[in-house]
Amino acid sequence: PDFKARIKLLTALGATAIEFTPSYQELHLLPHILKSTSKEFVHVSVHSPTPENKEQELIDLLHPISRQGVDVIVHPDDIKDLSLWCSIGSRLCLENMDNQKTMGQTQKDLSPMFDLLPEAGFCLDLGHAYQIDRSMDLALSLIKAFAPRLRQLHISQVTPTGPHTNIGPDAQK
Repeated sequence: PDFKARIKLLTALGATAIEFTPSYQELHLLPHILKSTSKEFVHVSVHSPTPENKEQELIDLLHPISRQGVDVIVHPDDIKDLSLWCSIGSRLCLENMDNQKTMGQTQKDLSPMFDLLPEAGFCLDLGHAYQIDRSMDLALSLIKAFAPRLRQLHISQVTPTGPHTNIGPDAQK
């Protein structure tokens, strides 16, 4: 993607936050881009790509990003070796998952990971929570459990098979 064009668009819209979602191959571009972005946005984060069985290599690419004070959002099921992720420290944020994942949806799933990653933050994905529990009791329980760690909120709708879409009338209630 053209990161600079997206930054320009969001700046023109008056956005104060941005989340980059690079592919594994694009991660090396971000440290340079992030230097200029920090002046334009109050909150900057990077959504980690899937490790592709190269967890240590991915962490090595994420270190320069996290050292710039940028939160790194990660899917809990992408973490195979928790000890590697400890090195991201307080910049690591675990995101709750949708029903397509094997774990990471509930407080019961996430609590043991947070116990082993004491500095990690939390990214609440409301679309994931809504897909699993339309009453939103799940979202409320996640907020109650992890409020001190909450750093980011994802707002979208998630289809039954997992893709994110625009928020529809059903989810706006």
